[in-house]
Amino acid sequence: MNIFVSGISYRHTPVAIREKLSFSNSEEISTALNVIRQIPAVTECALLSTCNRTEIYLFAEAVQFDLNLINGLLCRLKGVDHHGLTKYFYAYHGLKAIKHIFKVAAAMDSMIIGEDQILGQFKDASQISIEAGTSAAVLNTLLRKAVTAAKAIKTSQARTLNRSGIAAATRNLIMNVFKENSPDQTALIIGSGKVGLQVASQLVEMGLKKVLLACRKYCHIEVPHQVKLIDYEKRYEFLQECEILISATRSPHYTITSDLVEKHLKEISGSRAYIDLAVPRDIDPQVANLKNISYFNIDDHQEIFRLDSSTRLFDHEFYEAVIKKNINDFKKWFYFREAIFDKNKGKSLSF
Repeated sequence: MNIFVSGISYRHTPVAIREKLSFSNSEEISTALNVIRQIPAVTECALLSTCNRTEIYLFAEAVQFDLNLINGLLCRLKGVDHHGLTKYFYAYHGLKAIKHIFKVAAAMDSMIIGEDQILGQFKDASQISIEAGTSAAVLNTLLRKAVTAAKAIKTSQARTLNRSGIAAATRNLIMNVFKENSPDQTALIIGSGKVGLQVASQLVEMGLKKVLLACRKYCHIEVPHQVKLIDYEKRYEFLQECEILISATRSPHYTITSDLVEKHLKEISGSRAYIDLAVPRDIDPQVANLKNISYFNIDDHQEIFRLDSSTRLFDHEFYEAVIKKNINDFKKWFYFREAIFDKNKGKSLSF
């Protein structure tokens, strides 16, 4: 099975590198896919880009395929030096590639085991490749099987998985920083997407004194009544009263810069926590140099995620059984298709 995976992830690649190869929207992903599809050996391709990974999934006619072509092309598309990043890329072929794809979809290769965001991101990546015309029968079937397995795992493990996630880990981080004084703090959240809203709910549950959420004027969202919406353009005006700042957007630029933080914080008394949940990063890392500000990015959460007790409650035997069944289903489909393909002497098939 000529399935290939090439990519980088949080396991071996720091956020400062991952953000250089992050694709922030469907248009950018579609452009990349259409360029990759022009490589003669590539039959089908899809691209997954999240906070923790950027991966290309390929079906190629050739048994052997030089994935350095893909890696170099991705780097050129993002305007970065391929040679300096070679050491961060990993590659899988055949059954190893298929198992990896299933593992990613089921959030078993995530920073937080079983987190629920990756499944939606995975489905979006598949849909973008379909709309771009770069995936067809093989990848569509493979990715659909991976989603089916992930849904079964998520449904079975729902009670366990609800205990973990980026929002819960952020809550734990805040409790580690402020200890028993956590409820006395005021938080400002930048980002009205799924992560931002989940974080807001977690902070409300913590009983924080005040939770502010910055969003654009045209944004229409429902938030807990304890959360106050503010205009994104006025976010710096609220920094003085906020001991906690959390940013989780898909912006290609900083939402918070060090110089403007310094300008608007006339006085910093007591500890402050600035938590960046985005890739590319939202908060200028230079804020860490300002007095009394503790800066955390997505990679700083790894230890908290590792210690999350819900990970140890996950039923790994059930996961392995579901994955094995769906991989076997895909293999049967694939080899049947190959037999029909050979019988028709290489004529293209629609299934």
